[in-house]
Amino acid sequence: MSMDKAIEHGKEHRKPWRGSAKSKNIDHTCRNHGSCDYCKFNRLHTFMKNKAVADYKLKEWRDTMTEREDRKFLVQAIGEDYKRVELMSEAELIKYINFQDICTETFYIYEVTELGHVEELHYVGWQPRCLIQLKNDRNEIVVSGYGEDH
Repeated sequence: MSMDKAIEHGKEHRKPWRGSAKSKNIDHTCRNHGSCDYCKFNRLHTFMKNKAVADYKLKEWRDTMTEREDRKFLVQAIGEDYKRVELMSEAELIKYINFQDICTETFYIYEVTELGHVEELHYVGWQPRCLIQLKNDRNEIVVSGYGEDH
């Protein structure tokens, strides 16, 4: 029995649904968790705001990672009977320093990303959770990454 018929015969005491929102009176998809654009936007407003912020942060992070990949470091390694000079990326540098606890060679690291600008970096030392950090003369952290416990 439909609701109209039940009301007509006095079997139904509920009133037919009449909402105060105009969009719900016009569009049949406009109910709780409905798919009409108006309600969908209202329901997902906070989610869309947070998504926009997350997208912006992700884009910013990708931009900084692209910049980091372009950075170059000159490593001068001095052993007992040899000298070696290598040009490395940031990831290669972290990997190189990670294995320096096995080797006994002395090394000097310079950042040579900008043309004509050479800056010496200093290894901070073994940090908690295998954190590797390199600082410049102004005590700013230039490179950081995680190594492995050997």
